[in-house]
Amino acid sequence: RVSSRPVLVAEDVRIGAPGEAGAGAPHAEERGHPAGDGIRIARVEVEAGLLRSLAARWPHIDRLAAEGIRWGAGTADPERIEFEVRHAEGRAPADGPAQLQGSGTVAGRAFRAELEGGPLAALLEAESPWPVAIFAEGAGASLRIAGELWRAGPEGGRALAGEFRFGLGAPDAQATARIFEAELPELGPSALAGQLRVESGRIELGELVGSA
Repeated sequence: RVSSRPVLVAEDVRIGAPGEAGAGAPHAEERGHPAGDGIRIARVEVEAGLLRSLAARWPHIDRLAAEGIRWGAGTADPERIEFEVRHAEGRAPADGPAQLQGSGTVAGRAFRAELEGGPLAALLEAESPWPVAIFAEGAGASLRIAGELWRAGPEGGRALAGEFRFGLGAPDAQATARIFEAELPELGPSALAGQLRVESGRIELGELVGSA
């Protein structure tokens, strides 16, 4: 008997080039870091609705869960910024919004993030603008992004373009900047909002409004 809700499980998934440690040198993962600048995922679990996938001719994902997603830029740099998602969970039904929530650490500080978009099939077809909303908070700051993606390029090529409104706030901008080893003048509580437009080879910022 074939289940109508099969579950796919993958463990110790690695994406990217292996570390460049020389002979006899400990690998990055042995030092507690992911290999090279690649991504390492401890476990991924996908539960799909087989019958609904066949009816829609598109994967119907009832549940997606991942644990231990780790990435670090510049393995050889002792001051590199490490990014880890301890747990993420979401769903992507064939005929409904895609949703994803996750939490973890960046530069040793806790964060959480949420993403919601339209159906994934609609994103690939790109026959109309695809809505997306993102919220993230951590390292003493919060970020909200809302907007749309659409197909760009000659004759509707595969490239995507987008336009978004964003808002960024930090109760203590100096403390947040110090986490990433950056220095800012004494600002106190700060906020920045504006519009972002992204096209192939071009990024535009506009309507910027800030307070400090």
